[in-house]
Amino acid sequence: MAVIKKIKEYKPTLSVFRLVTREAARSVLSPRFDDFQRRCHRRFKLRANPTHQLTDADEGSAFILMRPNTHHTVRFCAMTILVVALSGTTHAQNVIQKAHHYIQTGGATPIDFPIAPFGAETQAAVANMTLHFPNGSTLPIPYVAGDDQYESLSNFSTKAALDAAYPAGTYTLTGTGLATVTLNLPADNYPTAVPQITNGTWNAGGVLVIDPTQSVTLNFNNFTTYASAGFAGHEDFELQSNANFEKGIATVAAFGFTVSATPFTTVTIPANTLPTGGAFRAVLRYDTLTTLDTSGAGTVVLFSNQLEFWIAALAPGTTAQSQPFITAQPADRIAALGGSATFTASVNLGSGNQAADVHWYVNGAEINLQANPKYTFVRAGNVLNLTVNNITSADLGTYSFRLADTGGITGSNSATLAIGTSTGPAIVMQPAGHSLATGSSVVFSVVASGGNLTYQWKKNGTNIPVATAADFMIPNAQPSDSANYTVTVTNGTGSATSNAANLTVAASSNPGRLVNASVRIVSGTDANVLIVGFVTGGVGTSGNKQLLIRGIGPTLAGFGVGGTMVDPLLEIIPGGSSTAVQSNDNWGGDASIIATANAIGAFALPSATSKDSALLATLAAGVYSAKVSGVGATSGTVLAELYDANPSVFNAATPRIINLSARAPMANDNPLIAGFVVGGTTAKTLLIRAIGPTLTGFGLPGAMSDPSLDIIPGGATVAINSNDNWGGSNLITFTGNRVGAFALPDPNSKDAVILVTLDPGVYSAKVLGVNNASGITLVEVYEIP
Repeated sequence: MAVIKKIKEYKPTLSVFRLVTREAARSVLSPRFDDFQRRCHRRFKLRANPTHQLTDADEGSAFILMRPNTHHTVRFCAMTILVVALSGTTHAQNVIQKAHHYIQTGGATPIDFPIAPFGAETQAAVANMTLHFPNGSTLPIPYVAGDDQYESLSNFSTKAALDAAYPAGTYTLTGTGLATVTLNLPADNYPTAVPQITNGTWNAGGVLVIDPTQSVTLNFNNFTTYASAGFAGHEDFELQSNANFEKGIATVAAFGFTVSATPFTTVTIPANTLPTGGAFRAVLRYDTLTTLDTSGAGTVVLFSNQLEFWIAALAPGTTAQSQPFITAQPADRIAALGGSATFTASVNLGSGNQAADVHWYVNGAEINLQANPKYTFVRAGNVLNLTVNNITSADLGTYSFRLADTGGITGSNSATLAIGTSTGPAIVMQPAGHSLATGSSVVFSVVASGGNLTYQWKKNGTNIPVATAADFMIPNAQPSDSANYTVTVTNGTGSATSNAANLTVAASSNPGRLVNASVRIVSGTDANVLIVGFVTGGVGTSGNKQLLIRGIGPTLAGFGVGGTMVDPLLEIIPGGSSTAVQSNDNWGGDASIIATANAIGAFALPSATSKDSALLATLAAGVYSAKVSGVGATSGTVLAELYDANPSVFNAATPRIINLSARAPMANDNPLIAGFVVGGTTAKTLLIRAIGPTLTGFGLPGAMSDPSLDIIPGGATVAINSNDNWGGSNLITFTGNRVGAFALPDPNSKDAVILVTLDPGVYSAKVLGVNNASGITLVEVYEIP
């Protein structure tokens, strides 16, 4: 006997089952109940708690079987008993179901589940059946080994796509030697409300926080009914992830269901139901059973609404938990039919809760990791590995996962599995070693050719569990991190190991830091004026910082630069203000400026009467802009420079330059070039960004559509690091958050970003437009502590 599901893997849920006594069931189901119970028993053992054995003591009582680590759909045996009992048939069920899946992550109205929020499912009672659509197309119903069912599940990103694929009308199931089964799918019969929690405290990561030692009542939105017109309705609330609590009602009476035409709008979770420190997936769902064929064929048509949300059970006064994030995204895979492919990702659990839940999806459907032999899931610390075995054409498509702990919920990028062959990997850019000051950050990077690549970094030959991406970062490095670091790059064809990158970490009285920055561009008028932003200070610093700031125009002509600005005006404006605190038009041969420039190695301004601008500014820690405009609204090429006026004076409390940014219109014949100098005697890690498309979100028209970014050492013409599109790197996102950089909300945006550790020296960040694109671009350089 097949079993009606609430929504399969697309609709991830565990259910509570109320089994009736063997004698009561036999009176309705006859001998077929024994077989039915055996099927439920088998599913309980596979999908719920493998150690629980179904005994007579379980009959006639409500009980819950929970898996400790996975949460996949357990067949809704109670609903099947109800349907079979009401239909008067002992046949297995043939089902069509359409479902809408929501998620709530705060006090606002729930949103569509981010991974294929709409789904359609067909279930056949026996093998070798084919579904016939109203338009004449057909769909074979395959056997799903892990679910022990004959079923097909399709997922869609919009309701329109679902309705187009599964329109209202008459469907039939046929099979050789089998009677034709008719299923009439009406127009929308979803329950009449979007399920929603209307009370409680949500954290920034999107989970509902409760005190598990106290009784907690959850309030749901009020509405008039929980089922549209149809044969029957059902409402259910349940907690998953080792929590044993469920409440359900139905509009019809059978086998212990509470009968109610009115939906419940509150659920009380008793004190000590949830273990402290855990995260628990909760599901509130409404179903409309629109059609029940009582002729003996056992056909069912079902519409479902489901709300998913997460509960963090935290003791009062618990320090706020950080949201988990993904440090290495799963990558595309290429494999041969009949072979296997492994998707690998690395995560960082903000709460430190190693029991966080991981849910993998293929083409929008949640994978049953517990019972389906098609998939092997291995979690080693913070590294996640999903292997797809014995690949067929049905396994092709997109794979992703969602991660949840007490700090919040995080979803991965999608990675594609395709059929093909790949060449063995080769190291294109070797990782570089560095000398680093204690407490600084370092990034190791590798570039390799070949498809289907996986990465494993090693410290002195030993695998680093969390280091499984092309980039590997050590924040707050200590002398114990001094070692040789290598990375082995692997695909299905072979592997390649990089050269060793030696890291030396030691205390330093002269650590690496930004001591000079400059931007050269054509500065225009109004919105096209060159504005260079900078930030001074740093954690643990105090006092003022003296800077030499220059706006060079006429003197550039002596270096062979054409079209220079004739008379630049330099203004220093504090953040949040429109009024300059210092300004200079013509520098006038100021002796203190000459002395400072000579001391720090700035090129000389040969004429005391030139119209270049320069000033010495002593500034408190904070955010500032250096605006360089042409006197008389003139335009021309200009160089804005910012120097640490006392680069040799340093201790832990000395303010320093920690951020530089410049915004200007550019084209490939007028590239935006930001120069900077890493001073000191040790390496420094920097986050460098060229922002174009994301600027439109700030209401800025004319933004660069596709910038590329190159890092070029002084005196060289070849870039040592390049990036076109940043790719949604979670390491870059995490690092940007650390230093207060505004977020890049679209992982697929064409903004360019590089995270790199650089030895002391002179460098340029050069921005060009891909395919000769032009527009306003923002270049940024951030110091990474």
